[in-house]
Amino acid sequence: MLQVKEQRRRLARRSRHHLSWITTENDIQSYECQVLDVSADGAKLVADIEAPIGSSFRLSIVPKAIVRRECEVVWRKGRTIGVKFAAPVTQAR
Repeated sequence: MLQVKEQRRRLARRSRHHLSWITTENDIQSYECQVLDVSADGAKLVADIEAPIGSSFRLSIVPKAIVRRECEVVWRKGRTIGVKFAAPVTQAR
């Protein structure tokens, strides 16, 4: 099983434990989260967010950042969220 999981990952993941912010589609509210690991095409996050998170959002490494990564949710397990980066870095609207 572990071998299959490793084969699905094309890019190496780097362990990180730093704060980031999830911004929902309306760009009004940001929620704090922690990046557990990251690769060039995705990341694993943990968030204690009461508001529902849809299937996509923006991720930034500073609160209320102008530059954010577009993310698509790939999986969820409790407070942990797996995302893939959907597009190159974008600027907030």
